[in-house]
Amino acid sequence: MIENQEGSNEHLSKYIKGVEGTGEIRNNNETGDLGGSLGSTLDFTQLSVDELPCGEYYPDGTMIAVRGANIEELQYFSMMNENHFYDVFEKVTYLIEHCCFVIYPDGSKKAHTYIFDIDRWYLLFAIRELTFKGAEDLVVKNENGVSIPIKRNTFNFHKIASTKVLSKFNKLSKEFIFTPKRRDGSLLETVKVGPPTIGIQKCFTEFVIDEAKNKRKPNLAFIQIAPFLLPNRVYITQEGIKKLNSDFETMDKDMFLFLSDLITNTMKIGIKGVYLRDEAGVEAHADEIFPDGVKSIFVASDVVDSFLD
Repeated sequence: MIENQEGSNEHLSKYIKGVEGTGEIRNNNETGDLGGSLGSTLDFTQLSVDELPCGEYYPDGTMIAVRGANIEELQYFSMMNENHFYDVFEKVTYLIEHCCFVIYPDGSKKAHTYIFDIDRWYLLFAIRELTFKGAEDLVVKNENGVSIPIKRNTFNFHKIASTKVLSKFNKLSKEFIFTPKRRDGSLLETVKVGPPTIGIQKCFTEFVIDEAKNKRKPNLAFIQIAPFLLPNRVYITQEGIKKLNSDFETMDKDMFLFLSDLITNTMKIGIKGVYLRDEAGVEAHADEIFPDGVKSIFVASDVVDSFLD
């Protein structure tokens, strides 16, 4: 199941362990403005952000341009080590970077760093569908043995249930604005919250890599929560992250408890699973969208016979 719970302690522990000894990663693009670097865009298909899990957080009218992967990109993706968290992160980001970009309502084109991180999984399947047009669907069997196709039109998304939380969403700035209370009833400082972009997550990845290389263990709660405190941002310097980390370690206890529950439990965003509705209206559901691993979306095993007469 893919959602913003990727930041769980167990997952982050694997993340930190996985980046030890890795090489340098590409620099962030601070502005993300593609300008004329795209070349021909004829191969790209435009998707409305309305169909993405984080669609409501983009400026109204934003489009995502997507194309199928070429042979070089498939070969690079096929080298993914699924036992190494950082390698999964890097290979998926590579494919999104090369096959997707953002088109804002004013026509400006922005890099993949402007895409919300949680949307990467949805876009990965969009890339697959454009790469293997007419190919058989990936399927997952649920606990009742029902086979459900894994594709964009069978995805089921998490929805925020709390009406109090939803009432704090600013439709103009596309972020939540909270002024929570302490347990004694006094007000805490105002805080802005929103899903992090790929650009921001990439900055935090660099931070974790640097900490691991220097034999320092990052604060897991900080790595989990802090990216959500930078809504609509695509870049932060490493010094900025360190300053944020210092502030986080002296945070008011009630503020921490509020943010921890908000981000890890209440604000679930992303793909919940897949569902299938039969002619009688009966639905079948499954939570898993990677039953054979992330790499299998593009590089399947046991398919040699299907290529032969």
